[in-house]
Amino acid sequence: MAAAEKILPLFLSLVLVFGAAGAGKTAGADISARDADVGELSAEETTAEGLTGEEPYAAKLDDLCDVDGDGEVSAADARSALRFSLALESPDDRAFSAADTDFSGDITASDARSILRISLRLDSRAELFAGFDGFSVEQGPRGTHSFVFSADGKSFSFSEPCAEQVDSLVPASCFSEGSRVISCPVCGRTRTEPLPRTAHSFTNYVSDGNATLYADGTKTAVCDAPGCGATDTVPDPGSR
Repeated sequence: MAAAEKILPLFLSLVLVFGAAGAGKTAGADISARDADVGELSAEETTAEGLTGEEPYAAKLDDLCDVDGDGEVSAADARSALRFSLALESPDDRAFSAADTDFSGDITASDARSILRISLRLDSRAELFAGFDGFSVEQGPRGTHSFVFSADGKSFSFSEPCAEQVDSLVPASCFSEGSRVISCPVCGRTRTEPLPRTAHSFTNYVSDGNATLYADGTKTAVCDAPGCGATDTVPDPGSR
């Protein structure tokens, strides 16, 4: 996470100068807004005025951060937003609404940074909706959560996949299973995953002293893991 934080300014500069839209699509982790019915915006009515008074909220929120309108939030969207902010390109109305992540009526480098962080799953779109009335986060099915809020008397719900972070880790060993607790920092959903035992490690074999004139003997090693005590006995060629 810290490394990703450090490369963000450099990355934005690089994608601005060198990044082609096709290359940008493979950078970071794309978030699909339409896969598996995740990311669909629903509203009691979709005719409420938008924050600029020109577009319905539904149109704004459905496309928010998806500047190129391909159903994904990626580095290419951040690159487009940055170019808009520098007046290197001119957005159409839909692209403008998608790139204006803070609803300020202007597109800035800060909007491009927000889109890039969301494409890399360093941030969630929850931060963009938190200022709406009645904002809350609800856990949803299949590892998703929803942002619920209201505007102009209308209720809205926007879903996205849960993010994941490891809260605690009990390492597995060759004689006991481990586990890790994973949570979503946005909605608080947690789950515990078991970690299977690791393999024994035998490296220091010592002769058992049981070779005879006619047959090789054996050699035995104790597992290298402290506290394990498992042994492995194998033939000791050439010991007779």
